[in-house]
Amino acid sequence: MKINILYFICFIILLNKVSLNTVYYNDIDLKKYGKITVEVGTELERFIIFDASDFDEGDKIYFKITATDFEYDEIYFEFYDDPNDYTPKGNLAYVYSTDTSTKYDRGVLTSVTKYYTIEKSSRNLGSLKGKYLVIYFYCYGNVEIENTKRDEALMISLIVVGVVIVIAVVVIIICYCYRKKRMAAMMTGYNGAEIAQVGVNNYAQQQQVPNYQNNNMNMNMNMNANNAYTYNNGYNNGYNNGYNNGYS
Repeated sequence: MKINILYFICFIILLNKVSLNTVYYNDIDLKKYGKITVEVGTELERFIIFDASDFDEGDKIYFKITATDFEYDEIYFEFYDDPNDYTPKGNLAYVYSTDTSTKYDRGVLTSVTKYYTIEKSSRNLGSLKGKYLVIYFYCYGNVEIENTKRDEALMISLIVVGVVIVIAVVVIIICYCYRKKRMAAMMTGYNGAEIAQVGVNNYAQQQQVPNYQNNNMNMNMNMNANNAYTYNNGYNNGYNNGYNNGYS
């Protein structure tokens, strides 16, 4: 009985020692600029091994992760050199997503895409060369992970800014054309009214000029008639007076 208890204690000690020095043997899951799909299932925490040997120190490595949803925004990672001898550290580095895009189908969220940038810096490498990179993520549903050549989050931002600028330019052009067309219509209406006014003034002048001429002619005729009448009266009166005085 004592021997069985001793064996049991030895077995527990050996089991604890093995569990504390667990070594993860994993194949490389993701290659440079490649893409994979990981079936998460009911497990929340999953990790992949990425071949980072083609990246130099100081390079930035871009990832795009698409899942049904994310439990946490950040992902945890660390570099190491031997793919057959990896033991997770107690304190892993982590990064937050630089951008997030979502897709909906009839108002229901169908997928979430997050973009991450991991720098192969001396701070993250330490004394390692960083041939391999392990990434821990916390997602739901099937997860698609892609190593992209460029920072697609930045590209999306630039595209959005470009679209906004194009829309703004189009709106400015439309407003300018509308205003120019409106000013042209106003000028046309003003010129038409001015021409019409000039025509009215000319017509009024044409109607007034003959009246002035007729009045002047009438006045001249009256004056001439009066002068002739005065002349005749003076001549007759003078002649008659002289004749009468001569024969008196």
